[in-house]
Amino acid sequence: MHPSSTLERGAILASCSMLVVGLAAVDFFNPSLPYIMASFDATEVAVKNLAVVYLVVLGLAQFAYGSLSDRIGRRPLVVAGLVISAAGMLLCAQANSLTALYLGRVVTACGSAACTVMARAVIVDVFHTEAALRRGFGYFATSSQLSPALAPLAGAWIQEHAGWRVVFLCMAVVTVAAALLLSRMRETHHPDREPGPAKPAWVAYARLLRDRKFLGYSAASALIFVFTFGFYASAPYAFHALGFNAMENASSYLIYAAGLLCGAMAVTRRSGAWSARRIYGAALGAYVVVLSLAVATKPANSLLWAVLLAWVLGAISGIAAPLALALGLGRCQTDKGAASAVQGAVKMAGAGLAMLAFDLVRITDFAVLLQVFLGIAMALALVHLLLCRSPRSLGDG
Repeated sequence: MHPSSTLERGAILASCSMLVVGLAAVDFFNPSLPYIMASFDATEVAVKNLAVVYLVVLGLAQFAYGSLSDRIGRRPLVVAGLVISAAGMLLCAQANSLTALYLGRVVTACGSAACTVMARAVIVDVFHTEAALRRGFGYFATSSQLSPALAPLAGAWIQEHAGWRVVFLCMAVVTVAAALLLSRMRETHHPDREPGPAKPAWVAYARLLRDRKFLGYSAASALIFVFTFGFYASAPYAFHALGFNAMENASSYLIYAAGLLCGAMAVTRRSGAWSARRIYGAALGAYVVVLSLAVATKPANSLLWAVLLAWVLGAISGIAAPLALALGLGRCQTDKGAASAVQGAVKMAGAGLAMLAFDLVRITDFAVLLQVFLGIAMALALVHLLLCRSPRSLGDG
């Protein structure tokens, strides 16, 4: 089912553009990390922590944009955020020490946070029914795979031909171009139409933090993101332990992404009498069943088996991720920017913890990775069972 109006199509285009540019600020320079390490004679841990610091700042900075966008609108803040992000990338390009590079990444994260908040808020502004929200976030989840798939390839090509400083310069140019494009986007939130006087930012955040169901779906969204992040970060080691060569290993990674895209696109279609909550619950049940069977039967040393499992897990994640967003943010009739900020902060905090947690778990074989994933799936199922005991809301059925 395609977007049914010019407003919906414009919202999806703007949201996906923000999301892709915001994610590219992370993915674009990943192939340059070894070269940055050599340039500054830094340790691997010090360079890897660039990503940890970026995620922490990205999560915290979202609070500055969320409630403010509810008061002045989405468009001015996303343009301002992109300009700040581009400035941070220019600082990175000129960095003469690892400390200066950290500073540049902090500035970039402060700007990119606007993209992650507004990308979700724009969808909630325009799509109001359960089916429409499911459709909008399905496209949102689909576009989230564009940057991880394409940005590292572009960054690697520039790295090979011009070096890591030019990688940051090129990303700054892309970011400025995105700012110019989005400066012409249609404003989706009009504060003057909100009933009642403007509230201080802390009031909106306090109300959201008291909403257990909203926080529950935000936590679930973070866990699903951790699941995907864990697969991308740890599966190469697990498949290597099974004896797969580099090309076979890469195929399993790509198949997971393909499964995720298929699942996300399926969410954009009609689903008959099934509500978002029922589909979401079925997806979580599939997580547990598939992983329990995989753990019980023990992974076979077969490329076909690995590819099939990667596709199935990716497809389940592609279905569950946009539905968790729709069920959580769909509860919010006001303070949608603030809600997007809280949801994003919880998600980024989960990603940061996952980076630390997966460093602590030694993936000696594929069975260990499957056990970790089964634990995440069971936690998701438990959260869902607790949420089902809460009062019903938009999207429930």
